[in-house]
Amino acid sequence: MVGLLSWVATITACMRKSLSREAHSLKAVFNRLNVGETRAAMEAATDTPAPAAIEARFQALWPKHRDALVASLEARRIERTKNLEKTLSERAEKK
Repeated sequence: MVGLLSWVATITACMRKSLSREAHSLKAVFNRLNVGETRAAMEAATDTPAPAAIEARFQALWPKHRDALVASLEARRIERTKNLEKTLSERAEKK
């Protein structure tokens, strides 16, 4: 659950940053982030909330993008699980 919350926080941080920077266009596009992009997003995140108008727009966009975000999180979970299982299996074979 913590991992899921971390990813949601990352996506939210990216969206806040993107929407704050691009407030004039109010376009929102969800893309999966790689490890470096995730790290950069977390480093760029602040505790400053987005302006109310941008937050309202983000909330309005959420239903349209929710399923894609959940699918992306699930795909990442599966990839990560497989990677960890492989690593553990390789370690067990070396013993």
